[in-house]
Amino acid sequence: MKKKPYSEIDMTEIPAVVTYPRSGTHWINGIMQVYLNGIYLPYDGTRPNVTSEDPLVIEWGLPSPSAPTEVLWYVTHDFDLKYDCVHPYGVIFLFRNPIDSLYSNSSKLTKMNNNATDNLCSKFKALINKWVLSGKAKTVISYEEMEKTPMETMKKISKHFQKPFDQTRAEFAVRAMEKNLINSKPVPKVGKHQPAFGPVLLTNEYQNARVEYHKKHSDEIRNKIITPENRAVLIEHIPSFFEDQY
Repeated sequence: MKKKPYSEIDMTEIPAVVTYPRSGTHWINGIMQVYLNGIYLPYDGTRPNVTSEDPLVIEWGLPSPSAPTEVLWYVTHDFDLKYDCVHPYGVIFLFRNPIDSLYSNSSKLTKMNNNATDNLCSKFKALINKWVLSGKAKTVISYEEMEKTPMETMKKISKHFQKPFDQTRAEFAVRAMEKNLINSKPVPKVGKHQPAFGPVLLTNEYQNARVEYHKKHSDEIRNKIITPENRAVLIEHIPSFFEDQY
């Protein structure tokens, strides 16, 4: 079956990951690609030869031979709240402690004013309402869950894509995309639509500024985001949001 070119793909007809910006999307997307499709990009950007004896045979993963496209899933922030997904697998919703997400966003801006903070907090709440509280997302995962309980999180991802859980493969995927390795050498793009896994910002200066941001803005961000409706979901997936980290 001939695959559709990228320009002709209807993104509502393939599985999707809906994510709030700066939630570890590239990192977790990379883990998913290694685990589900046997794509392993060494940090010089090359792809190794894969043989039938290799435990990561590409044929094991997505997409199936009948899939309409080679794109595995669509990643979107859905900020306009207009996206929908009609694929049977549906949507994985990915988010992170919003204090860290907002800090990571603010580090990309020359000035993070009150209006920008209000806007980002409102978008965070709106995405939680649409995808999590409504039950529209079939699977919900967080950055913190992938960090603390990666195998449990990988089980959820396997179930979402209707694949039997393979712990050996999952452990390899998590190791292959370790953040300290990504940080050591950025990976160039391979192909026009292959995501580039760039360096994670782990410098001392960046981390020290994160501490100061937490101290200054944590209470403000909690007050803007936490509601009686979303409290339980936030506690379940990102309990660190309710704690002073520094």
